[in-house]
Order: sequence, then C-alpha cells, then structure tokens
Amino acid sequence: MTQRKPISVFLLYGGIAALGMILVTFGTYKAGVEAFLSLVNWLMYLIPVSFGIIAALVERRRGGGYLEFRSALRIIFGILVLATALQGLFTWLLLSVFDPHFGQLVHPVWLAKTEAAFRRVGVTGDQLDKSIAALKDSNPFSLGAVLFGLAKFYMLGFPVSILLAAIIKRKKPLERQTTL
Repeated sequence: MTQRKPISVFLLYGGIAALGMILVTFGTYKAGVEAFLSLVNWLMYLIPVSFGIIAALVERRRGGGYLEFRSALRIIFGILVLATALQGLFTWLLLSVFDPHFGQLVHPVWLAKTEAAFRRVGVTGDQLDKSIAALKDSNPFSLGAVLFGLAKFYMLGFPVSILLAAIIKRKKPLERQTTL
C-alpha cells in the first residue's frame, strides 16, 4: 500500500484564495459599475493574505509545530502571487474579452474617482489637468495595465509577506548533545 502525499498547502489555499477573489470580482461586476469600483474590490486583497497566513500555520502544524522562515515566506507570498494573478487574468478577460461594453462603462466612473482621489491628496491646477488628460486615453483594464498593477501589488505584498513569515516561523530547537 502506498502512502498518499498530502496536498500542497500552496496549491490548495492559493486556489481557494483565487476562487474567493474571482467570486468577489464577479459579484461586484454583477452589481454594477459603482460596486465594481467600490472599496469591496480593495478589501478583497485581504483574502490571499488571510489564506497565506492560514496555509503557513497549517504547514507549520504538519511540520510538528516548526516552519522555517524561507518556507513560510514561500507559502505566503506564493499564495499572494497565485491568487492575484488569477484574479487579474479573470478581470482582464471579463472586461476586455467577454464584456468590453462593461469595461467602457467603467472607464468614466474610474476617471472621476481617480480625479477625486487626486484632489484629496492635494493635486490641483495644471498638474491635475495633465494627469487626467493622460488617463482619458488609457484603459485601466488592458492586459498591460493589469500586469503593471500586479507588479506594483507584488512590490507592496512582498514586505507584508516577509513580516508575516517572520511572525509565523518557528525554528526547531537545537538538540543537545551529551558527551560522557
């Protein structure tokens, strides 16, 4: 009888996190443009972080209560990368391939929200006009924009993953050698 290898926590929890993010994206898409651009779509990024923590804790438990920092980081950041990449691909497919009309409806609302955000941080006058003019011809959900957004998210997510891995890690104590 062969012993079954336990399923990879990275694939299991990364897949669940990706599915959760895709369901949030699809739900907000079905709810309309305002919901699609709401705070809910920003809060969904807590899903892969949460599942990364859970997966690292499960792996630590599988390891007898111990998990090296490098393994914890690999699990947490890997889940973050996998889930957000699949969600980004889904968003691009949804707005560029399956329903480009919805993508066109999103653009003016996205532009207005971006302008409001610029004003909140103090951008005014010519600088605001130039920024908004540059964004008018852009597509925030093109494949290039989605990939660039993923890269920026990974740059923010990596230090968070390092912090979480440092908290979760637990080294095995060195065994004492007794000499007679």
